[in-house]
Amino acid sequence: MNVRKYKKPRAAAEAGSFMLSMDFYAHRDPGGNWHVQNAVMGHLGQHHVHSPAGFEKWRKTTSKKCLHLSDKVFKCSCGLGPGDCREYDGEVWHGEEYA
Repeated sequence: MNVRKYKKPRAAAEAGSFMLSMDFYAHRDPGGNWHVQNAVMGHLGQHHVHSPAGFEKWRKTTSKKCLHLSDKVFKCSCGLGPGDCREYDGEVWHGEEYA
């Protein structure tokens, strides 16, 4: 019987797998709030809304290369306010970390 010796798992990059990154697309509404849409490989995910101050705080925790800011101001039809978040499945919840 051939029994292989246990080997410590290699890092993902060494093992030939790949990593997915999340992109964030943000725009301002006429009231100055920021709407952020998350996406992975073109699949839309969470949509959340920040107040101007909340956005600046959140922005510091986000990779600059994954954040795409629009310089256009337009109304969003999501119906969410600062601190609200809509998940990919439609569930809406409120989180103060977004406000």
